[in-house]
Amino acid sequence: MTDFAAKHRGDLTDAVTDCPIEASDDLYSILQHLKAVLDASFGSTGICVAVTPVPYPSCGKLPVLITLNQREHHLLWYYRNMSMPDLLDELYNLFFDVDLIPSYVPPSL
Repeated sequence: MTDFAAKHRGDLTDAVTDCPIEASDDLYSILQHLKAVLDASFGSTGICVAVTPVPYPSCGKLPVLITLNQREHHLLWYYRNMSMPDLLDELYNLFFDVDLIPSYVPPSL
């Protein structure tokens, strides 16, 4: 794991474990929880996060569309009563390749 990936995972870990909003079984609290986690995780990057439920038959999983800066879309399958480690893994896998420094231009080789 690169230093950058380790820092990103650390930011996500802090956001998931320190989130003041608990997710219960209802859709509204799940969306609030996810939004708070993502805002805390991406807060220092300037990335704007939106979470939107995707219509799906009622069951144990909930598809959530996560939009970064109104243009980059990611689909998270949130499972009701998802554990913190499972949520952390899902979010890390969704966002491990997101450019967290939008103004950074890599040097040419």
